[in-house]
Amino acid sequence: MFFRKDITWEQRKLGDVIEKLTGGASIAPDDYVDVGYRTIPKGAVNSSGVADMSGCKNVSEIFFKKNISSKTSSGELVTSLRDLVPTAPNMGRIVRICGKTEDFLMPQGVYSIIVKEKNSEDFLIAYSNSPEYRKIIMAEKNGSTQVHIRNGEFLNIDIPLPPYEEQMKIGEYFKTLDNLITLHQREWKGKGLWIIINCLLNTIKNG
Repeated sequence: MFFRKDITWEQRKLGDVIEKLTGGASIAPDDYVDVGYRTIPKGAVNSSGVADMSGCKNVSEIFFKKNISSKTSSGELVTSLRDLVPTAPNMGRIVRICGKTEDFLMPQGVYSIIVKEKNSEDFLIAYSNSPEYRKIIMAEKNGSTQVHIRNGEFLNIDIPLPPYEEQMKIGEYFKTLDNLITLHQREWKGKGLWIIINCLLNTIKNG
């Protein structure tokens, strides 16, 4: 098993791990076009760790360049700090944009995440699916219909961090596990991941 009791875990804030959190652009319905730069759909964020790009829309090159500060690209991490569903099942989860090299425009509510050096992206993705993290998201959310989390509240969320080498091992372990769940038992996708992460966190707390 990857967990080592001789390794010290530190309690940190997401803001200690995230180098840069960049928000999306305001996109009106008539800003969308048939062909152009794809946008990140708000439904892209889910429990799989991989962005679901099936609901992409397009904006023109002119609009994209006008809002270039809200650009993200393949390989980068994104999250959503808004949810139209009061229970906010996917708000705050972190996913990676996979696929061929491509630039995208983020809408409001979607944020790109650049992680500081010596921090594992895969570990961060896995932790964002843990029951402990989900409870924090539920406690921090604001609103009743279109719920949201403020940037500062998100960056102030506590996260337990082992040394970088252990983060890499744990992140890769959960990434492989989730891939196996997806391959063999799609209807249970993410649930096995949550259960094991929860056991890990309880082990850390209880020694």
